[in-house]
Amino acid sequence: MVANILTKTTKRAIQSGDRFGRLVVVGPLFNLPYDGKYQSHAVCLCDCGEYAVAMVKRLRIGHMTSCGCRGGRVGIGPERLLAKRTNTKPGDRFDRLTVLGDAFRVKEEGRQYSSIYVVCQCECGKVFATRERSLTTRAAKSCGCGQREAVALTGVKNATHGDSGTRLYTIWCNIKARCGSPKEPAYKDYGGRGITICDEWKSDFVAFKTWAMANGYAGSLSIDRVDNDGNYCGDNCRWTDAKTQGNNKRDNHILDAFDERKTMSEWSDDPRCVVGYDLLESRINAHGWEAERAITTQKQGKQWEAFGEKKTLPAWGRDPRCKVKPNTLKARVTIQRGWSFEDALTTPVHHKSH
Repeated sequence: MVANILTKTTKRAIQSGDRFGRLVVVGPLFNLPYDGKYQSHAVCLCDCGEYAVAMVKRLRIGHMTSCGCRGGRVGIGPERLLAKRTNTKPGDRFDRLTVLGDAFRVKEEGRQYSSIYVVCQCECGKVFATRERSLTTRAAKSCGCGQREAVALTGVKNATHGDSGTRLYTIWCNIKARCGSPKEPAYKDYGGRGITICDEWKSDFVAFKTWAMANGYAGSLSIDRVDNDGNYCGDNCRWTDAKTQGNNKRDNHILDAFDERKTMSEWSDDPRCVVGYDLLESRINAHGWEAERAITTQKQGKQWEAFGEKKTLPAWGRDPRCKVKPNTLKARVTIQRGWSFEDALTTPVHHKSH
């Protein structure tokens, strides 16, 4: 939907096609906040080819006659500041809408920060201004003609699928964004690699929902592509838990052992693996062990030698020749220092007499 800036006007003095100096009004009037109250504005096309958002009163009294190409700020009225950081540029397309001009800031009453607006043209030809965020979040998809077409087809006013804001609808929107919007941070790993969403899903959320419900969708599952280089379509997608999806990532470390091929995470869960994931990963990546040896070699603690034998510290703590508690033995050899290991084993604790 379009942000709430399009309004009817009772003044007939300005309409589309009217010329004011080098500016020609090309869109309907709408309100923008200015100086503590809303003022009527119009989208204009300058003779130089730039678009401008002009305050109606400035046009009427002749205070604005160009986009700025004859002095003033380019592309906007003198009362508007160009936005320095924006997510759109002229030519960007969002569903039926195409951005025509540079984004500009508007300080709205009751808001702590100013909002960013852009001038757009719909496929039907209408030119208007809307909040930039309405474009990037897909809240604005047309000038309103899309909704009117839906009403004409269904006979129901404001007819929608009724799932806007649900988790499944958000998943669908995110898929489209990372496959089709270069502004999306994840685009480089999806659309940037040529991954697309099939036509059936791209334009029809209901079709996506129908597939999801028939293929095991649940709130605890995420959508996963079986082939990481394949597209989002019914034949290549499934619903999986986080662990299964993690095992299907492009950057997973694959290990070959026992004539089988699995990710390191899958090997750590295999009953033949006698160590945890962290130790397995350390043996493979830090110490260069072969996969089968890393998987099947039991974890060995530090060996301590006494009486011509070598054992781990816990094993010595259970040995009948040890005259102290295991914690005391550990403290003597790791904290207090200065003890020979045999003395640490065989010297009883002497309690002070009172």
